[in-house]
Amino acid sequence: MKKLIVALPLFLTVIFAYTQNLSFGVIGGIGHSWTSVDKITGTDTRLHANYSIGGRLVYSFESSWGVSGDVKFSSEGHTVGISNKTKTVSRANYIRIPIQAIYFFGEFGDRVRPKISLGPSFGILAGGKIKTYVDGDRIARLKTKNYLKTFDFGFTAAAGGNVRIAPSTWLNLDLSYYL
Repeated sequence: MKKLIVALPLFLTVIFAYTQNLSFGVIGGIGHSWTSVDKITGTDTRLHANYSIGGRLVYSFESSWGVSGDVKFSSEGHTVGISNKTKTVSRANYIRIPIQAIYFFGEFGDRVRPKISLGPSFGILAGGKIKTYVDGDRIARLKTKNYLKTFDFGFTAAAGGNVRIAPSTWLNLDLSYYL
């Protein structure tokens, strides 16, 4: 184990020194989610804000093609109104690991480089709460882990671009859709 602890940083240093096609950085996102419900029951879905934060590693094995992997904390869920006085707010927190194939438009080194990506996303439920409110008062609080599966699988598609803001420094902006 001690050899691994010493060898891993050395190995990563060599990889980063010889590979200019490898990049990493911090990622963050905001979004919203909803749940489909039966309109006959008088329920309605409402905007439910979500956020995520983590890290991304991108390897470009060719000028136009690459692959990325993220590890991020993602807080998701839904809000459902049962009447004007009653609502249920569900918050599900995941450790999410999306892996995507990326196609870069333009040439390597261009100041602005559009891109598209697609791939699977794996999620591990880390926790969360389900709260029910009547007339603004919380009447129930339950653990999300008791009601949701601990593993989530889906697909992510994204479009965006890389903008060079300094030598060897890029700002990456993506608009993603997760299903």
